Amino acid sequence: MGSFETNLLGFYQDFVSNFMLGIVLFCLLYLFACFDSYNATQFNTTMTIMSSPGAISSYRAGGNYAMLTFDDGPNAIYTPQILDILAKKKVHATFFLIGKEISKNIEILHRIHREGHEVTTLYILNNMNLFYYFIQVGIHGWNHHVMTKLPREGLHHSIKQTSKTIYETINFSPLLVRPPYGNTNAQVNEYIKGTENMKVILWSLDSRDYVLTNSDDITKNIYENIKPGDIILCHDSYQHTVDALERIIDKLHELGYELLTVSQMLSFPDDSPHR
Repeated sequence: MGSFETNLLGFYQDFVSNFMLGIVLFCLLYLFACFDSYNATQFNTTMTIMSSPGAISSYRAGGNYAMLTFDDGPNAIYTPQILDILAKKKVHATFFLIGKEISKNIEILHRIHREGHEVTTLYILNNMNLFYYFIQVGIHGWNHHVMTKLPREGLHHSIKQTSKTIYETINFSPLLVRPPYGNTNAQVNEYIKGTENMKVILWSLDSRDYVLTNSDDITKNIYENIKPGDIILCHDSYQHTVDALERIIDKLHELGYELLTVSQMLSFPDDSPHR
């Protein structure tokens, strides 16, 4: 092989090597951007909540009222403990449920409803604002790890599927929907209100129990930041939330707060929802 052919071959090999390296680097940067965007969606909830017209994140009632809400259940370990504490304190809360978890914990769903708590639903929207990215089946999904892009009809089916499961279990149709991470937009909110005849509920006080693992820190975070009309976000999927709950309720009662379900608060005729 002559020098020209050798140089040409070397150039070709370098080109292919650098091209492949560029593709790998591009893919890594893309994955990093997606991961960073996911984290922003998961933990930076305030911006998303405050920029979502048509959703309710708190509710002024002219008195010291607040609402305890729990996401991501029913959980076989933690939800019964939470229900025990709520019963002991004679407090009712609102539970936003995942379809997959409902199917595994039917009796807990019966208990939530039987003891006077509010049963509601979750759905998930991708943060790219394309409108229809959801967990595979159900409002928050039957499989939490698989996301599937759905058309408008798919959104309708997702909401109705979990609502149907709840109705067939407790003979009650949910009236409220919550997007995990507060990730929604005006278009989604308007569709759910207008077509599905349900209200989109966010929150104004985040317990941060998905980050704070010390029950004292969770309790302090809530009682130091509580305001009348706050919807408090908690999760019935952590032991430290269970450990904090009784002290949270006691502290809020000491501060003069009455704890209601979201629908109880929304039934007050003179309230004005605000974001």
